[in-house]
Amino acid sequence: MNFELLRIAAALAGTGLAAWEDGRTSFIDDRITFSMIGLGFLLNLWAWLGMGDWNFFVASCLPAALVLAVGYLLYRYGQLGGGDVLLFAGIQLLLPFYPFEALAPVQAALGTGLPEFAAEVSANWPLLLSVFVASSALAMVGSGAQYSFLLWKKHKDFKGLKPDWQMLLAASALAVPALFFASTAFSPMRTAFFAAVFLPGVLLVGFKKQLMDEVIVKRIRIEEIEDEDILAIDKMDAKVVEKYGLERVLTKEQVGRLRK
Repeated sequence: MNFELLRIAAALAGTGLAAWEDGRTSFIDDRITFSMIGLGFLLNLWAWLGMGDWNFFVASCLPAALVLAVGYLLYRYGQLGGGDVLLFAGIQLLLPFYPFEALAPVQAALGTGLPEFAAEVSANWPLLLSVFVASSALAMVGSGAQYSFLLWKKHKDFKGLKPDWQMLLAASALAVPALFFASTAFSPMRTAFFAAVFLPGVLLVGFKKQLMDEVIVKRIRIEEIEDEDILAIDKMDAKVVEKYGLERVLTKEQVGRLRK
């Protein structure tokens, strides 16, 4: 028994609370993520010590350790929030594989099942990979829509738009063949999904510099800095950055250096 129902409930509760807390405060409470990680580890430890399933323990914990290691590097370079890294690790420990057994009765009652492609992916890849890909795709769509709207508000006549034509053409040169291939290999629904991801990506790449200058990067007072805000060190005096050892991720120590 791998307590699949408990794992599902804990994962849904944890991610739901994390989303609510993140939307309310822009932070994910460590108590949420550490609880997910702790419960997942204990359940996996029981699978080994209580059920003798060493392989399950390794297959669940080793990827989580990899997530923490790679995630920490991304966090240090300001590419991913620390709470996000811990949340992904918690999901991996709680749901290392798709819970086929627990959800089978539900799918049978509803008369539904996984599409063939999704079933193949779920059976051969960690569930976390599907979660990461899906969340990245949704983030791409959401970011593209949000930044397009904010840029449009600043330049409603479109005269002030300054695309990086080299990057825009390069991104388009990759996206167009990819979408053409998708249209010939996949269903219209799946092709539409790829288009919804690729097109915002092209926009973000082509207007990255203008978006950074006019929408994303903001000048704020030091009192307004929040933990894990990202410092745009590329726009600061390089000598000052080097002298005070300033880094992209603003911790309490880094804020103290900024005050100097």
